[in-house]
Amino acid sequence: MHHIEGSLNGPLGNYASSGKMKGMAVLRSHGGRWQAIQDGEVHIDIAIIAAPTADPFGNCTGDQGPSACGLLGFALADSLYADHVIVVTDNLIDFPCIPWQIQGNNVDYVVVLDKIGDTEKIVSGTTKLTKSPDRLFIAELTAKFVKESGIMTDRFSFQAGAGGTALAFAIYLREFMKEAGVKRGFK
Repeated sequence: MHHIEGSLNGPLGNYASSGKMKGMAVLRSHGGRWQAIQDGEVHIDIAIIAAPTADPFGNCTGDQGPSACGLLGFALADSLYADHVIVVTDNLIDFPCIPWQIQGNNVDYVVVLDKIGDTEKIVSGTTKLTKSPDRLFIAELTAKFVKESGIMTDRFSFQAGAGGTALAFAIYLREFMKEAGVKRGFK
C-alpha cells in the first residue's frame, strides 16, 4: 500500500491517473497523517528532518537561520514516532536552540551540510501560484474578508498552506497588511 500526503498531482498524479500505479494508495491530509502515525497505521523507520537551525543535541527550529522556512510542525509527528530521527541543518548553533520546535530528546543524529535547500527549486506542483482568474478572485475575496473582519491586527498569525490559491491569498493579504502597517506574529 502506498501512503501519500497532501495532493497527488504533476508527474506522479499523471502516472497514477493513467493506471500505471499498482496496488492501493491512501491519500491523507496533514492531520490525518499525524493520526495514522500516532495510531500505528503508518510506521516510520527513519525520519530525516531538514532544520534551518539546530544545536548539537538536536533541538531545532525552522523559523531562524539562513534557510528559514517556517515552523517544523509537519515533522513533529515524525520526530516523536520514528524509530530513528536525523536532523539535517546548515546552521548549527550552540546549545540550547531556543525556542525549539523539534525537541532534541527525540533526535538520534544531527548532520551539518553546507546548504539544506534551494528556494528556487521549491516552486513546482502545488507550490506554484495560481493563474486561474476564478481562483485569484477567490484568493482576493478571502484576503478582503480577513481584512474587513478585524482578524488582521498587529502581530496576528495565520497558516495558508502551499496550494496556488493559498499562495495568492497570502500575496493579497501582504498588500493589505502593508497598507495598514500590520506586522506578522510569527517570531
